[in-house]
Amino acid sequence: MNKRLTILLVSAALGLGGIIYLMVPAAETPQRDSLSGLSEHSPEPLMAPVVEAQNEVKPATQVSVMTLAADPEAKAKVWKDFAHKEHVEKYHGLQGKVFLSEEDKIFRQELFANEEILRSLEALLKVPASNRDQEALQNAALDILLESLQSSESGIAAEILKNIVADNLVEDTSLSKEVRETLGGIKAEIVFQFTSLYPDSVAEIEGMLPGPASQKIWSNVKARQQNNLAESTLELKE
Repeated sequence: MNKRLTILLVSAALGLGGIIYLMVPAAETPQRDSLSGLSEHSPEPLMAPVVEAQNEVKPATQVSVMTLAADPEAKAKVWKDFAHKEHVEKYHGLQGKVFLSEEDKIFRQELFANEEILRSLEALLKVPASNRDQEALQNAALDILLESLQSSESGIAAEILKNIVADNLVEDTSLSKEVRETLGGIKAEIVFQFTSLYPDSVAEIEGMLPGPASQKIWSNVKARQQNNLAESTLELKE
């Protein structure tokens, strides 16, 4: 993707008595020469304070997904056992190319239509990355799903992204702030991109949000979208 919304949830947000900040993108995505050399995002911040929810959220109860972020061994196993790393790395390498060969185009088309690979990416987006290599792999995995969302085989990608939106791990106050912020950032980018691409999906997305932390993320996303619309309208008038 040429542009990316990178959202960081910082301070004591997500049910911990703080403020959520949306980070908006620079004009272009930073160049990433290799998966192990991902450059840091450096957008300017847009602060969007959210009123803290008063009710305590009970720890999530879904065993398979919940243990992935809470159990270091289970989390490490997700990254170790990921079977499609080469496909994701190749996709990532193609992101830096200005002109794609026919072979490159075929690879991308087949990747976006490969249900096995697409479904395998869901697990990567439900655990926090522990290092730069994992972060780069996670970024590329999200890009694949978001690009697949715009392909002729969009149904599978849409299903997976909705699963992540509905996942309630970010609501689990027993997890560390860092884990919840990381996963909240992924969810924020998904709802931003999904509802921007499919405005008619807003009601459906709102109905899938599992708790107050997710609802705060959505509130900030809507504020960012409204701000973008206002800026675009102003530019057209100039």
